Amino acid sequence: MWLCLVCGLSKLNCKRVRDDLVEIILSVSGRFGFNFQFVSSTPHDVRTMNKRLNLEASFERYVCCLKCFSLYDIETAPDDCGYQAASKSQPCGAELFKSNPVSGVLKTQFFSEKQQKNRIRNDGLVRLSGQRRPRVPHSTFVTQSITEWLKWFFSLPMVEESIDQWAHDLKAQDSDSVRDVAQGQVWKKLFSSNSTGSGLYLGFSLFINWFNPLKNKLAGNQLSMGIISLNCLNLPPRLRYQSKYTCLAAIIPSPNQPTMITINNVLRPIIDEIYDLNNGLTISTPEYPHGRKVVVKVVTLVGDIVAAHKAAGFKSHSANKFCSWCEVNASD
Repeated sequence: MWLCLVCGLSKLNCKRVRDDLVEIILSVSGRFGFNFQFVSSTPHDVRTMNKRLNLEASFERYVCCLKCFSLYDIETAPDDCGYQAASKSQPCGAELFKSNPVSGVLKTQFFSEKQQKNRIRNDGLVRLSGQRRPRVPHSTFVTQSITEWLKWFFSLPMVEESIDQWAHDLKAQDSDSVRDVAQGQVWKKLFSSNSTGSGLYLGFSLFINWFNPLKNKLAGNQLSMGIISLNCLNLPPRLRYQSKYTCLAAIIPSPNQPTMITINNVLRPIIDEIYDLNNGLTISTPEYPHGRKVVVKVVTLVGDIVAAHKAAGFKSHSANKFCSWCEVNASD
C-alpha cells in the first residue's frame, strides 16, 4: 500500500514486489523453522487492500461529448449528442460512441445474448447497439462524490481538531486585522447566520485549470486535460493546500478545452452537489461520533485568468471589456 499510495508505484509492480517479498519470507521461515504461513494468505492485489481498508474513492462516470462536453448517463446515452446551446440552435450531433467490431465478434461467439448484456452492463463503459456490437465512448468524464470525500476527510486524524483550533485562533485575534479569508467580509456575510451551535460551516476554494498531459513540448502534440479540485479554507494555511487534504472533484477529458459556454456542462454535476451540501449533511467525526452537521459553500474561485473567466462567466481576457472588476476598455 505504501509503495502505491506514497511512492506512486503502479499496481502491477506493487503486486510483483508483494510476491517477491512473500517468496523471501516463506523461504527464510522454512530454512529457520519459523511459521510464517499466514503471509501467503495476504491480499495479492492493491485493489483488494483498498477495498478491505475502505480506501476506494466513489467515482461517477459519464459519457462526454468531445465537441460540446455534454454529459450523458452511460446506460441511457444516445448515439449522437443532442446538446443545443440555445432553444433554436442546431443540435451538436457529434458521435458519442465508437464501435469495436472485433470485440463484438468475440462476444457474440463466446457469450449468449443474456450473458452479453449482463457483462456489458457490469462493465460500466461499454454498451450494445441494435446490432449487438459493443459501443465504447469516445470520451468519459469522471467525477468524485464530494459527499463521500467529506466522510473520508473527517476520518483523517487531526482534521476536525485543526479546523476547530484555527477558528478559535482567529476569534482570539484583533478584530480589525485581516490575516485569513475567514476574517473577510464575504466570509462573514456567508456564514453570519451560522455562528452558533456545534455545526461545521466550511468554505471551499474551487480550482480549475488545464494542462498538457504530454508535457509542454512545443514540437510535440498539444493536448489539454483539465482538473477541478476543492480545498477546505477552514484548515490552517499550512495544511489547506496539501495534496492529501485536496478533493479531486473531476477530470475534464482531452484533447480540447471547453468554451465559456460549454464549460457549464462539466461544472453542472459538481455545482449541483455543492448546492445540495449548502443544506448540510450529518457526518460522523472523531469529536461527534454520532454525527455532526457539516455545511459546505464555495467561497473563492482559483485559476489563471483564462480558466477563472470561463468558469465564472466573464468575458475573455482578449475582449474589449476584459476586466472582471471594473469597466476599463482594452484601448484605455
